[in-house]
Amino acid sequence: LNGTIEIAGPDAFPFDELVRQYLEAKHDPRKVVRDEHARYFGTTLEKGSLVPAGKSLLGSCHFADWLNRTASQR
Repeated sequence: LNGTIEIAGPDAFPFDELVRQYLEAKHDPRKVVRDEHARYFGTTLEKGSLVPAGKSLLGSCHFADWLNRTASQR
């Protein structure tokens, strides 16, 4: 009751890679540049900062599958 439920997809990879794959699927020529010192809402992120910790509910849709479906709907 009034707890937190963490929800995630079955894939885990760096955010810059997710954006890179998305832009490539949309035939967007922009280049993704990783900035290790970029801040996220004012704080520096560590590896694994945006992934669930401990027990979580994992979805079954892989990013590549979702991306293939949405890219084909252009």
